[in-house]
Amino acid sequence: MAAKKSKKKEIIMKAKGQLAQGIQWEEVLKDKQRATVIMMDAALDLLLAALIGTAFSRKDKEVQSLFAYSNDGPLCSLTRKARLAYALSLIDKTTLNDLRNIHIIRNRFAHSIIPDFNDSEIRKAAKKLSTAKNQEVTADNYLDFHHSATQKCIKYLQKKYYERAGEGPLSRAVRLHQKIKNVRAK
Repeated sequence: MAAKKSKKKEIIMKAKGQLAQGIQWEEVLKDKQRATVIMMDAALDLLLAALIGTAFSRKDKEVQSLFAYSNDGPLCSLTRKARLAYALSLIDKTTLNDLRNIHIIRNRFAHSIIPDFNDSEIRKAAKKLSTAKNQEVTADNYLDFHHSATQKCIKYLQKKYYERAGEGPLSRAVRLHQKIKNVRAK
């Protein structure tokens, strides 16, 4: 219990410190790195849902509600989808671990005012990515490892989807992936 209170106090102190730095909200809103990390995670989420959908014989509202955010469906998060995909042998262990760590980084970017490599959770997750294996991960390159691991997972999930479903449309996820590429290119 004491450890929980200590962690909560640490989080509150960090938030106060970030607020005390004088947030430049215009800069936060223009943060392309944050947008890219969040959008890449959204693309992975859509691809995982599509891949898992290939394992279900039913496609009705009951099955769709498993993925619903509005009623806290059991598959509403990327991590839950990844664990199920692994349990169904739809993805391998390396992809599961990458998806978990990519999602940790996404959550820190989404829920921190000023996310950066000094965040211990971001640093740990970046070091665990398969693309960072046996390499030094620094503040200058951790997002490169994140982006390359994300691209690797996107390609892997697309390949697995097409193996199971044929050349059916993944239009929403593919369009989002293309938008991400365009944002990163700017």
